[in-house]
Amino acid sequence: MRAMWTNSRKSRCLRRVAVAACATLLVGCSASAADQTSAPEQPHRCGQVNGVKSGPQTGKATCESYVLGGDGNRASADADGDGSTAGAIAGSLARFDDGKSKLTSDDNSSFATATHGAGALARSGVNGEGAQGTSGNSAVARADHPKAFANASAANGDDNSATANADGCVGTADNACAFSAAGNGDRNSATADSDGKDSIAQAGALDGDRNTSSARSRAGGRASGSAQGGDGNSADSQATGNGAFASSQATGGDSFALARAEDAKSTASAIARLAAVVRAFASMGATATATATGRGFTAYAFASGAGTTASATHDADTDTGSCSGPGVAFAMTGGTFRCVQGF
Repeated sequence: MRAMWTNSRKSRCLRRVAVAACATLLVGCSASAADQTSAPEQPHRCGQVNGVKSGPQTGKATCESYVLGGDGNRASADADGDGSTAGAIAGSLARFDDGKSKLTSDDNSSFATATHGAGALARSGVNGEGAQGTSGNSAVARADHPKAFANASAANGDDNSATANADGCVGTADNACAFSAAGNGDRNSATADSDGKDSIAQAGALDGDRNTSSARSRAGGRASGSAQGGDGNSADSQATGNGAFASSQATGGDSFALARAEDAKSTASAIARLAAVVRAFASMGATATATATGRGFTAYAFASGAGTTASATHDADTDTGSCSGPGVAFAMTGGTFRCVQGF
């Protein structure tokens, strides 16, 4: 009996020792885990509205906003992420040697947003080339991912709007991968949208009234749209794929130009002048070019397949179309097929 009691007491002691040892081990493990857990990283974030901080300013993000030379202007800049930079200016965009502008502009708005190390710049109002008393312009620039840069400018007129979106492309303040400009007239609109590495989008709606320009690039494509010189021009470009290029130009008033380049290394160019209507489509590495000049004149080019080309030209002096290559292509001017290739 005494031996059994002794063994029982030893067993209870061993259990208590084991429990204590385990508790000590757990405490040690907890302490070790705590030692290995670093303090949370400081966020990189800032915001400004009309030159006044709109929230916590922390880390390595940079924001600047200015309202100058006018009434009712609004400038907002927000940046989130290490190295992100956002700038917004509304009102007078040019200051002279005395630090003041000789021109004023009212009720303009600029919004710039940059995230994940990107840069964005939005400007609206009037610059040294504009006229006194312009108002109601709007610029919006958004950029996401490191090295992307968006630049939007709406100025020198009334009710112009410019939008630039840069997502994952690579640009700088001097050479944005998404750039839009609207102005030098009234009610012009420009939109540039660039998505993906090596993508570039540039849109301009300028030097007239009611001009509209849109440029969209994806997956390494380059798109350029220009609607300017006269009123009511429309230019629309879209490029998708590495090395794809789409360019549309509409000038002289009431002109329409549409360019689509789908797939890598495809090229589409559409040029419309003096109220002409032009469309160019290229895919699978082909090249399509269409040009028309004058009201009532039209040109349409379609090409698909590497090494395939289509060209259409239509104006008062020229009415031609040509096609070549192993793919599918046709050119049309004034409702007449000029060639059919590859069918």
